[in-house]
Amino acid sequence: MPKQPNHTCRMCGTAYYACEMCDKQRNWRAFCDTPEHYQVFQILMMRARELITIDEACEMLENVGATLTNLGEYTPQKIEEIQNIYAQRTKTEVAVKNTSKKTRRSVK
Repeated sequence: MPKQPNHTCRMCGTAYYACEMCDKQRNWRAFCDTPEHYQVFQILMMRARELITIDEACEMLENVGATLTNLGEYTPQKIEEIQNIYAQRTKTEVAVKNTSKKTRRSVK
């Protein structure tokens, strides 16, 4: 007989079962239903705590498959967090391009 769900994945909202030992050890099962979701969860936590840059967060998200075209499995809140990270990188890239264009013009 399967155990009753006692946790909710922080990334997708799926109910799942995790034993007391998982909670005590604070391993991935204490937070998410899959190791892949836990990887994305960790990236979002590191970015929220400013332990990694926007570029690092984007690269890490891409490496685990959390791209803007592949977010359907996450909760709306987590989708928004991921989209905000990618949007910040885009703003940074545009600012850098604009700065480099101004620099080139002023050098002439």
